[in-house]
Amino acid sequence: MLKSLYNGLKLKVSRFKFNHFSNELDSIGKKNITSRNNSRKILCLYFDGMPANRMETYGGPIPTPNFTNLASKGTLYEKMIVTAPSTAMCITSMLTGLYPHQFGRRSWNVEDKGALEGKTTLLDELNSEKIPMYFLWDETFMIRRTQNKYKILDWDKLNINFLDIAQKEIQTEQTLKLIKQINKENNSWFSYIRFSDTASSTFKGKAKEYSPYTFDDEIIEADFILGKIMNSISNDVDVIIFSDHGKAYGENGIYKYAFNLRESTLHVPFITSWGGGSKIKDLKSIIDFADIIQKRPLKPHDYIFADTSYADQWTRSTMVRRGKWKYIYNRTQWPFPEELYDLEADPGEMINLVGKYRDPYRDKRPKGDTVSKQYSPSGEVLDGLDVSQIYPRRDWKNIKKVINELRSQREKIWEEQNVNEKNYK
Repeated sequence: MLKSLYNGLKLKVSRFKFNHFSNELDSIGKKNITSRNNSRKILCLYFDGMPANRMETYGGPIPTPNFTNLASKGTLYEKMIVTAPSTAMCITSMLTGLYPHQFGRRSWNVEDKGALEGKTTLLDELNSEKIPMYFLWDETFMIRRTQNKYKILDWDKLNINFLDIAQKEIQTEQTLKLIKQINKENNSWFSYIRFSDTASSTFKGKAKEYSPYTFDDEIIEADFILGKIMNSISNDVDVIIFSDHGKAYGENGIYKYAFNLRESTLHVPFITSWGGGSKIKDLKSIIDFADIIQKRPLKPHDYIFADTSYADQWTRSTMVRRGKWKYIYNRTQWPFPEELYDLEADPGEMINLVGKYRDPYRDKRPKGDTVSKQYSPSGEVLDGLDVSQIYPRRDWKNIKKVINELRSQREKIWEEQNVNEKNYK
């Protein structure tokens, strides 16, 4: 039945599992699934490139009533941070519970495979529990983003069904029909569905009442999709909503998401359908994905890490986060060699608390409406002074301790990767 439905929708089975999936569709309805999850149904809805800070559910300007409704009945993770501004790296972290610096990779080269020896992934767990697994995304996504397929695990050794839902215009209807049939023919199942980050033609301009930014149309559409899906599924389905990264809209001259560690990129929505309206206020990482899905207690994090790139890439920047403190080291030295932000006092990341002050005047000559240094904005020579001598904070002693602590954590993980930073000076 599922096979005929699939053909009727004119979908394609991914080349990675074509033979397996063709046979699986013929027999899937005959399976009698039992697992320690008590016939559990798990639906992961992944909205690509959606920043939490734009959503009304997270205090943003764009209405998201269906996300808010789900959070009111389930669990809202207020501070979920992804491990990278990269789909491939983030998905790897979700399924392995590892940070990018723990993958074993040194570059994007497809030959650089690293190692995951001895690591049990989420999909290994589900496979051992004999829960059928379905990944619904477009086939070209798997082909051109080979790093997604590669490195997470050996897909071919697991019973994973890849279904193609490439066209955004009909993606919602495709998804609803496939979920209905999967649910009909399985007592337990795990479905991981990706919705692309470009608004379909129907939703272009839908956010203009609330925002001048075209990216926000995608959020309106995501909320619509969520509403349709939630109205069509039964109450025994566990739903998890998330994104792989957000995106910048031009803040501080930064566009979209690649190679930046801004909060608009790293802070993503994460909501589950269970929890009775609870809110998790502590800082969490996307590496907690498997524990959340398996409903295991979450361990507190001493530090949260994120990377833009792998060990040997010249574009690499690394973030270390503890509570409200966010430290970044930039191999490119742009926009600063190091950054430290107090996200409670400075959520927009406007005031860098580490480094030397750059005086726009650069010299002693007065440049105001008067020649008097007493009233000139450049009456003081500030260029080159440490920012702790300039910015009006009361807690510089503590800030310097935080800088040294988070800096040492960054140095530690790079040393563990045998990175020779002299090669990049």
